[in-house]
Order: sequence, then C-alpha cells, then structure tokens
Amino acid sequence: MNKFEANVKRDRRNQKQLKEMGWRVKIVWECELKHPEKLVKKMVRFLDSKIELRTQG
Repeated sequence: MNKFEANVKRDRRNQKQLKEMGWRVKIVWECELKHPEKLVKKMVRFLDSKIELRTQG
C-alpha cells in the first residue's frame, strides 16, 4: 500500500469513527480555499442542513 492509499484508508476510518460518535463530517479540499466565498456558502448549507433535520424530527 502506498502513502496515498494509506492516507485514504486512515481518513475513511477516522470519518467512520466520528460518525459513530454522532459527528457529521464535511471534507474541505485545499483547492476550495482559493474561493472562500464559495466555501462559506457550501459550509453554511452543510450546517443549515443539520438544523433543518433537527427542527423536522
């Protein structure tokens, strides 16, 4: 297994553990930091989606 594959495996394991603990996971790629206004909108949508789920349930 090369370094990239090991990192992918580690990231998936960590995401799974976080989800099992009740956390939601959102991946932010380094390239997205070049367009902060788009990233902010994306993160607001992500956070708002959880608020909508709580108010519906």
